[in-house]
Amino acid sequence: MGILGAVSVDLTYTKSDRAAITGDDKEGIDSGQSWRARYSKTIAETDSTLAVSALHNTSGGYWSFSDAYALRSEEDEDDDDITITDDGVVTTTVVSGRTRNELQRSLTQRLGDTFGSVGLSASKKTFHDRDGEQTSVSINWNTPLKGIGLSLGYVWIKLAMK
Repeated sequence: MGILGAVSVDLTYTKSDRAAITGDDKEGIDSGQSWRARYSKTIAETDSTLAVSALHNTSGGYWSFSDAYALRSEEDEDDDDITITDDGVVTTTVVSGRTRNELQRSLTQRLGDTFGSVGLSASKKTFHDRDGEQTSVSINWNTPLKGIGLSLGYVWIKLAMK
C-alpha cells in the first residue's frame, strides 16, 4: 500500500422505479447520488491495518441495492407495516432507515500464524427517513484451525431514534 496507505473515492448515481421497489401503485422515479471515501494503511512493523470509510448519500432519492432489496423482500411477504410517502420516506419495521451518512473505522492486528488476528470496528450511521442514529461496535478473533477458519465475535448495536 505504500508509505502513505491507500485512498479511494467513488461516486454512485441511482435511478429507481418506486412501484417496482415497493410493489404498490405509487408511481414515480426516485434518483439520487452518494459518495464514499476510504483510507487504509498497513503498518508493517506491527502487522496491523487501520481503515476508515465515510459515506454520504446526498439525497433522499438514493436507494442502495440492499435497502431496495430488503424493502422489496419484506413487501413480497405481504407485510402491511411498510409505507412510502410521496417524498420517498420509508416506514417499516424491517428497514431501520435509508442511510444518509456513515462513518466506519476498523483496526486489525495480526497475531502470527498460530493465533490468527483480532479486529475492532465501529460505525455511526444517520438516516434520511428517521431522526436519530445507529452506533455499532464489534470485536472479533479469527484463526486457522487444522485447515478450517475459526471465528469468534461480539457485536453491540445501539439504535437511538428520536
